[in-house]
Amino acid sequence: MAEKLNLMANESIVLKDVGVAHEGSIYTNELILTNLNIILINKGMLGKTKSVDRFPLNQIKILDGKPQVLQGKKSNGSATLDIVFVRGVESFSFQSQSNISKWIKAITNTLGYEVDESRVNDDSGTLIGAFKSIKSGVMDAIGIKQKEKIEEKITKKCISCSAPLVGVAGQVVKCKYCDTSQTL
Repeated sequence: MAEKLNLMANESIVLKDVGVAHEGSIYTNELILTNLNIILINKGMLGKTKSVDRFPLNQIKILDGKPQVLQGKKSNGSATLDIVFVRGVESFSFQSQSNISKWIKAITNTLGYEVDESRVNDDSGTLIGAFKSIKSGVMDAIGIKQKEKIEEKITKKCISCSAPLVGVAGQVVKCKYCDTSQTL
C-alpha cells in the first residue's frame, strides 16, 4: 500500500478508513491520515482508483490554539467531518458517523494539540452553531423569550425493592428504602 501512496520516508500511517464520501461522491473512497497529510483515494464503483488527493496537515487553520477540525452537518442532517484548510473547507462523510469523533481526535493529536471534547459532538464550531448563537443573541436583544427545555419528571420502580422513584429523566437517584442508586 505504501508504494501506491508514495509516502515520504518520514511519513507514517496514523489512521485509515474505507467507505468515505467526499464532494457528493458515494461511500467508495478511502481516507488515510498520516503524520504529514490526509490522503483521499477516490475510487469508482468497482474499486478502481481514480485519483489520489493530498491535504497537508500543516495547511489546517488554527484558531485560538485549536485546529479547525470539526463535526458538521449536511442539509439532510447527517454528520460530516469538516476540516478548515488555508484554501477552503473539505467535508468528509462516513458510513459510520461514530468515526467522525475518532478522526477529530486523531487529527488534533497528530498536530500536537489537546482534544477539546466539547467540540467533538456539538454545533459550536460549525456554521449551524454560529447561526444558533446569533439567533439567540438577536432574540435576547429584542426581548423575545426563548422556550426553555422543560425537564420531564418521571416515575420508575426501584430495581432492587420495587419502591417508587421520582425524578428527572437521566438523573441518578438513590432509593430511600434500600439505598440502591440508579438512573431514571
